[in-house]
Amino acid sequence: MYEIVLNTNTDEKRGAVLQNGRVTEWLLEPRSQGARVGDIYSGKVTKVLPGMEAAFIHLGTGKDGYLHTKEVRATEGGKRPLTSCLKEGQTVLVQIVKEEMSTKGPRLTEFIQLPGQTIVYLPYSDYVAVSKRLGDDTLRSEWREFARETVRGLEGLIIRTAAKELEKSQIVRELNVLRGLFDDCLTEAAEQKAPSLVFAGGSLVLQAARDYAHNPGTEIVCDNQKDAAFLKRWLGMNPSVQAAVRHHTGREGLFTAYDLEKKLERVLEKRAWLKSGGFLVIEETEAMTVIDVNSGKFTGKKDLADTAVKVNLEAAAAVAEELRLRDLGGIVMIDFIDMEDDAGRAAVLRALNDALKKDRTKTSVAGFTSLGLVEMTRKKARSSVADRMLESCAVCSGTGQVRSRESLAAALERELLALPSDTEAVCISANASLASYLESGSNQGDLEKRTGKLVFFFRGEEGEGYSLRLTGDRAEVEGFWRRSTGR
Repeated sequence: MYEIVLNTNTDEKRGAVLQNGRVTEWLLEPRSQGARVGDIYSGKVTKVLPGMEAAFIHLGTGKDGYLHTKEVRATEGGKRPLTSCLKEGQTVLVQIVKEEMSTKGPRLTEFIQLPGQTIVYLPYSDYVAVSKRLGDDTLRSEWREFARETVRGLEGLIIRTAAKELEKSQIVRELNVLRGLFDDCLTEAAEQKAPSLVFAGGSLVLQAARDYAHNPGTEIVCDNQKDAAFLKRWLGMNPSVQAAVRHHTGREGLFTAYDLEKKLERVLEKRAWLKSGGFLVIEETEAMTVIDVNSGKFTGKKDLADTAVKVNLEAAAAVAEELRLRDLGGIVMIDFIDMEDDAGRAAVLRALNDALKKDRTKTSVAGFTSLGLVEMTRKKARSSVADRMLESCAVCSGTGQVRSRESLAAALERELLALPSDTEAVCISANASLASYLESGSNQGDLEKRTGKLVFFFRGEEGEGYSLRLTGDRAEVEGFWRRSTGR
């Protein structure tokens, strides 16, 4: 049984997917988030670069989007030159397939997809597909023929596994709803001046409705009346077997009522504990995510080899869970505890692959490298939970480290020694670490003796380390220091 908890009554919209009471996925939509996967924009072409086989599209938010030549309908899959199909200043209707990340703008396509509950509508793809899990070859052929008879012109259709229990008339009803949504997009694009958002296909509420509303026994709890009403309308698309929607009106915050606040905070921590006492250290970098497995407090009962395998088996399941909870994507390198035999390594890979089957996002495990690390990938369509909730520290610029106070003091000493010999005194602003160092013991006096200059200081901005505010004769510098400190 699923419970979908949607806290959308503030600018930062949050959601949690609970399965049997356990959080399996976080849904986050920050106030400042730009283009999201699934959003449809009317954009303006800013650059056409034949050498890159791509064009850049201004969306009116964040960085310009990247549109590869094969994602442009008029190029017919890259067969025609991009320059003959797009011109600077041209208006195009595009959809976000990968969100903006770090220095890269969002990836775009003109082949728009509108997912419903049981189908995906493709207005321009001329393509029909049926889920492999829908049934045997005969049943899938019947569904494929039905889809071909139902689409019009250039339309395409993907039949999802969820359609298995429905009548074909219900699929047609859903298709017509999606056609209506796309017609609204075209109308919006025609009426608004580009660049503009014409369909919020990546909204948190729509994502929850699309992915979970068709599951029987599911309850969606939302604290925003407008969003709860939208969900009920969406459920009317196929009213046979649907989730229940409940509007939370209690005085207690929705996340507080479900005890989710602290659980969400734990996702932002680098360390994730295992039940055995071991733990994972999860580091997200620009190029990849690195996960280190540690035995921690777990000592085992037999020998070191047995301990390693037991911790690694537990860690394999935890890695899959953390990747989904944190929404980590791209290349993932896992440093399991060293194992001596191939049987242990094979068991760990099986455990990892089995745990990853629960993930709706596509994953691929390459296996152990020559260095003994497990290499895998997880499709990266959007930024991680941490990227959506955190910003780089102003002091350390996101490295997690700052210059030591001893190193700062040594740098200050070198700078003072380089000053003209007739400089009697200096006044500096110092961060808390350096100020504490100068106040400690005889450090300030020793610095003055070694440099031959009187040193006056006051606490300044935390991130700057130190800065020379004034140099000159003692009376002038001391006067400035007293005015700055109010002494």
